[in-house]
Amino acid sequence: MSKLNPDIVVMDVQMGDMSGVEATRRILAQNPEANIVLTSMGSDSEYPTLAREIGARGFVPKRNLNVSMLRSLVGGGPSGGSSAIAA
Repeated sequence: MSKLNPDIVVMDVQMGDMSGVEATRRILAQNPEANIVLTSMGSDSEYPTLAREIGARGFVPKRNLNVSMLRSLVGGGPSGGSSAIAA
């Protein structure tokens, strides 16, 4: 991510070689200001707490993932903040 500067990273909790949790920790170690939202097909009740504990902006189940939800988590959109996420 050092060469990229995305407005937001949507990170799946369960990935192949490395978990999304570990990847999030590594990204935030290099860039504490990164906007990372965890997501998963599963709806484990621990995911929202885990997301906060590791410094992610939050957790959104994939079935609920949409631009408005992401904007609300990172403070962008029509209601205020920067419009970091485009539809």
